[in-house]
Parts: sequence; structure tokens; C-alpha cells
Amino acid sequence: MAYVIRLEDLARDAHALTVAAGVAVAMGATIERPDWDTVKAEFDADLAAPPQYESGPGPDRSGRGIRLRVLGVG
Repeated sequence: MAYVIRLEDLARDAHALTVAAGVAVAMGATIERPDWDTVKAEFDADLAAPPQYESGPGPDRSGRGIRLRVLGVG
């Protein structure tokens, strides 16, 4: 369920960037439009990659900390 929620957030962001890129192109700018398949593939690759922790204390292992990380906000 968290995966689907995060994908919906990514889809909204990609759509907003596509609209903004379209406006920029209409105004004469040269800009690359985001591709949904590429965005989703990068998200899936990041999700499948082994965790990379920053130096310092480890991640919050409480239930709340895990849920926040799963949703991509922790």
C-alpha cells in the first residue's frame, strides 16, 4: 500500500513537471520533459538497492521510523 501511495506522489510530481516543461517550451525554452517510465524505473531501482546509511547514529528502528522511511519521508 505504501508503494502505491508513493507512486501516486511521484506521478503527481511528474505530471506537474511535465506541465511546467510544456509551458517553458511554449515560451521558447529548451527543456527536457520528465518521462514517467524513467521516473518509475529509477524509483524501483532505488527501492531495490541495499540501504545506504549516513555516518552517525543508525536509522530510527521504531515502528513510526520504519513507516516514515517506507513512505519516503523519514
